[in-house]
Amino acid sequence: MKNPLGLVFCETVVMERKCAKLYRLLAEFFTEDETFWAVLAHDEEYHAMNIQRAQDYYKDVLFPIEAFDLLNLQKLNHELTEIISHYEHAVPARQKAFLNALKLENLSGECYFQITINKPDSNPAIDLFRSLVDEEVNHAQRIEIRMKMPVDVAS
Repeated sequence: MKNPLGLVFCETVVMERKCAKLYRLLAEFFTEDETFWAVLAHDEEYHAMNIQRAQDYYKDVLFPIEAFDLLNLQKLNHELTEIISHYEHAVPARQKAFLNALKLENLSGECYFQITINKPDSNPAIDLFRSLVDEEVNHAQRIEIRMKMPVDVAS
């Protein structure tokens, strides 16, 4: 069974924009980490823009659905919506915010990995998702490092 790659593009754009929104919220909440979260938000918006550009070219490419479960992305987007909604009503503890961000980066990296796994052929769409795996791993590493910094050193 095959599915248009456009559906994957749409869900990933939504995911990246929701991550950016979450990070902008965290930048507002935690002034000691404002620049850190603002940079991550910018990165996520940049990812969304690149995915959207690629979508215009590759939206009709058929993608083997058995190689990737679109539901994983949809679940992640739902979880992001819930976290954002919760944070809009109650500021999280700094450590909880970092732990949630780390979890989300790892989940999004796993989604991108699932898109590219078992794809020996190279094409620009798959290569874009492969590069995003590396970006999400980088974000997760940066979050882990920042999270371990004492607040007075982080500012």
